[in-house]
Amino acid sequence: MCPRTLDLLGRAVHLNVNPLLTNEDVEETIEGLSRVIEALA
Repeated sequence: MCPRTLDLLGRAVHLNVNPLLTNEDVEETIEGLSRVIEALA
């Protein structure tokens, strides 16, 4: 019923961010994910 929504959801990434993680941990996670995305593009 919602082809655009299904398309977007098929390309979405959801990451849980634990409150125990430091800002540095979150930044490292973002950097790593960015590298993977660039490698796949």
